[in-house]
Amino acid sequence: MKRLLVLGLSALLAWPAWSSGHGGVAVVELFTSEGCSSCPPADNLLIDIARQARQSKQAVYPLAFHVDYWDDLGWKDPFGSGTYSKRQGDYVAAFGGEGPYTPEMVVNGRIGFVGSRREQAQSEIAKALGQPASADVRIISAAQMPDGSVSVLVHIRGANARDRAVAALAERAIEHKIGAGENSGRTLHHGEVVRSLQTATVGKEGDLKLTLAKPAGPTPGKSSVVVFVQDPRTLAITGAARIDL
Repeated sequence: MKRLLVLGLSALLAWPAWSSGHGGVAVVELFTSEGCSSCPPADNLLIDIARQARQSKQAVYPLAFHVDYWDDLGWKDPFGSGTYSKRQGDYVAAFGGEGPYTPEMVVNGRIGFVGSRREQAQSEIAKALGQPASADVRIISAAQMPDGSVSVLVHIRGANARDRAVAALAERAIEHKIGAGENSGRTLHHGEVVRSLQTATVGKEGDLKLTLAKPAGPTPGKSSVVVFVQDPRTLAITGAARIDL
């Protein structure tokens, strides 16, 4: 369905084998909302993509961004954020679309399509994995601070100094009962929901530290941090890595 947009980890974790290296990566962003009746199939597809990627150890990093422009229709999405709505709006401008809609899936910041289209998602992910990543992203460590924030140390090579390093704290295996709106009475399942986001300029090659604020609402149970490099002009994603918390 379319709507126009009116504008605890206490110890250091070792960097795992999931990184860009010289292989391809696929950052799969889903723009969704609990207030959208067309979104649950796309939410379920993202869960399947995440599960299959983990089982096959593929460099596929799904992220669910809950937008907030459905909140005026009777149900306020507790995971929604204007920041994520703006992120989708940036893709609309880059892709030349008429306006944002949900569910929308974006692969590596290069192409967007209806988020419930399984075959197209599989095809675009395969294409992304078949293209070598130009930026090497390696997460060295992640640690929870006394205030609940998560500090991430990442090493980046092969990126342009002007590129953005984006860190997303994502929570999986969420089950939520909806009390109003288009999905009233339904129990929805979410995966890889972005709870906190931080962006910094890459600058010169080397180590970069990013701090993710503690999410509002329920404390994440099964969480990961995904860090990816993105061109600020084209929004193309050129490398990524993940660490589980």
